[in-house]
Amino acid sequence: MTPLLDPYVIRILLVVGALGAILLFVADLILYYPFNPQDRTAKSYFDKIDPGGSFLADSSMKMISRERVMLGGVLGPVSAVLYGVGFVGLFCGLYSSDGGGWIMPLTSSLGFTFLMTVAAVYHALFAYTSFLSQQIAKAKKENDNGRGLEELVDIHRTYLKYIYKWCAIPGALGSLSFIYCCLFTNCLFAPWTVLFAPAFSAFLKKHLKRNSIGGLVLCGGLTNLWNLCFFSVLIISISAHCRVVIVQHSQ
Repeated sequence: MTPLLDPYVIRILLVVGALGAILLFVADLILYYPFNPQDRTAKSYFDKIDPGGSFLADSSMKMISRERVMLGGVLGPVSAVLYGVGFVGLFCGLYSSDGGGWIMPLTSSLGFTFLMTVAAVYHALFAYTSFLSQQIAKAKKENDNGRGLEELVDIHRTYLKYIYKWCAIPGALGSLSFIYCCLFTNCLFAPWTVLFAPAFSAFLKKHLKRNSIGGLVLCGGLTNLWNLCFFSVLIISISAHCRVVIVQHSQ
């Protein structure tokens, strides 16, 4: 097969994508990692930070400064740019000039790009969980029940859930296309890399939520940690391919 780019260039693009995963993981911690150790549990994350939680109005994020929250939020879109570069590398690695075509590789790359672009918006809007919970706490100190603000939190929660739904279809399409390319075309990535397709992280997160295990760092940062593993195995796979090519040329 003849790849679109030199495999070494593709590997660099994938490294940039991995940096995007690292940056967004760090942005998660900046955005909502709490000072109180009691708030660092899986239960606290799913109850007070995750949009599915019932206590966003009393979120542990209310203790975090606005400057820190704003920094953590704005790093989301920056990370999405790095992710996009990585997915260009994914397309180049999946593309096969000897029959595989470009439709499935492009579907995978665009699906993942759309997924993480929407996820970056989703991430940035988490800042309002902090802003609203801070104002509710302030209102209660001033003997105001803050009912109007709590209704706004409900709207905020509903909007976050709505945005999250937009991630499902592109994430699934991207993963299915990636799996197809790795298993049935002559791409640069080994078949075993399908085990790390991004869609599989959703099942693990449901398991963590159902059993309240893993802690806040793992539960909140799982998507980016999984994507870091995804890019890492792609880099390992393409590096192995490069070594095989070098050996073949030396013989």
